[in-house]
Amino acid sequence: MTATQRPSTPPTAGDDTADAAGADAAASVTPAPSRGRPRERPVVRRVVLRHVVVAAVMSVFLSALVVAGLWRFAQDQSRENAEQVAAQVAATVLGPMARHDYSRPDGFDRADLRDRMTPFLSAGMIDRVKLFTVRGDRATIVFSDDPQLEGRTGYRAPSMTDRLQAGGVVVKQVPRDTAHQYETSLPGSRLEVFFGFLDAAGSPTHLELYIPVRPAWIARQATGVLLPVLLAGTVLLTAAMMPLSIAMARRVERDRAETRAARRYGLAAAQLTRERLARRLHDHVIPSLAAAGLLLDRARIDRAPIAPSRPPSAAGPAPPAAGATGAGGTAGAGGAGSDLVLAHVQGLLAREAQELRAMLTELLTSAPPDTDIRAALHLLAAEILTTGLEPEPVVTVIVEDPCEVDSQTASILCQVATELLRNIARHAAARTVQVRVSTPPGDQARTVELHVTDDGAGFDPAVAAPPDHIGLRLVHRLLTDHDGRLTVTSAPGAGTTATVTMSAGPPRSGGGHRPRAPWPRRGRPR
Repeated sequence: MTATQRPSTPPTAGDDTADAAGADAAASVTPAPSRGRPRERPVVRRVVLRHVVVAAVMSVFLSALVVAGLWRFAQDQSRENAEQVAAQVAATVLGPMARHDYSRPDGFDRADLRDRMTPFLSAGMIDRVKLFTVRGDRATIVFSDDPQLEGRTGYRAPSMTDRLQAGGVVVKQVPRDTAHQYETSLPGSRLEVFFGFLDAAGSPTHLELYIPVRPAWIARQATGVLLPVLLAGTVLLTAAMMPLSIAMARRVERDRAETRAARRYGLAAAQLTRERLARRLHDHVIPSLAAAGLLLDRARIDRAPIAPSRPPSAAGPAPPAAGATGAGGTAGAGGAGSDLVLAHVQGLLAREAQELRAMLTELLTSAPPDTDIRAALHLLAAEILTTGLEPEPVVTVIVEDPCEVDSQTASILCQVATELLRNIARHAAARTVQVRVSTPPGDQARTVELHVTDDGAGFDPAVAAPPDHIGLRLVHRLLTDHDGRLTVTSAPGAGTTATVTMSAGPPRSGGGHRPRAPWPRRGRPR
């Protein structure tokens, strides 16, 4: 075996070490179990704060409902109390009042009526009394504790008259008008209670009593009893539900953390798989193909006809070269055909090796550690878009100043840019590609935008991607986990623009250095 020959050999111990290193790298991105409680403390604080806010809102809402209900209860209770007081007064005075004839001024004794009503007025059971005679829809005051009101006439609804004459009782709020200025000027609240009867002449007569009521006092008393009990129950219920809510919040947070870690692991595992495949191609497949090409080239050289050496003193013609004899030079023709086959096989191997090298470049795209985001994007664009593509697109990378992003944001932007550039290389057939990182002007929320634009074939974003296209899905989920957003604008034949918007991270305390893209160190092809 010559020095140029390199037979294909099985993986060596060094290769196993490299694979083990790749496996260790893959394991390094596996979600690690949570240790300690530093991550859970913000969760507990959020749950406690949320419970306090919810409990406060519920307390206010329930208190408003209770107060409204108690106010309605106080009004109904005041109406019922007014009817009871008025019924007691009416039971005492209606009988004697019915023995008078109120159609004539001298048909009744005012002093007797005043004496009968004075005890109730003095006790505060009633604030005012009026006695009406009714003719049609007109009612005239014939007696009152205030003599100045006697003789006044007003409208009286026939339906009210019919109801009172049928033995009913009418309870109304005191209207705020000129006829009731005195009643409305008194402190507190009162209700009008009407009773109907027939006087000695058989004329319809109405007795109106103004009963003082205290709905506000009743509502305050009931609120003072019920509201503390309600608030105490709300506090106890909130405290009882707090441990369950904290446990559920911790479980949800763990599930979310595992989901985020799984998505990050998906991207990292895909990158590590590409690196292992690239290492295999670089260390074994491509060298083996190159060695096979060299062996084929050597075989062609070995098959070339060579004339044997002859001493100068030897006489006679030189013997024919090997392979040059035979009927019609058949052996020589067969050798030439074999040379063509070998040349064809060698060309195929060379083209396959070239394609594998291009695939190797596509698989293994990386930015050196401690590279700023501008250099990292330049390197990614050069490795993905300017190697193995015919024709090579014109690539422009623009990072507008100032571009202050933290290391995590820079890493995510580089990962997203890698997937977007790979999609352009595989599907777009673009002539120009622009990668631009900018900060929106006047941005107070510190956001950063990544724009990747090409003039390639484009596509319809409304059409769902094939199931095996998971790169953009992982990118979309990764951005979602970090409060980012991916917007794709495209149309068939009109190119594509992908815009990534996410938080730039906390502001830097000082220094004007550029943000670094913390790409993991990994083995590069030798």
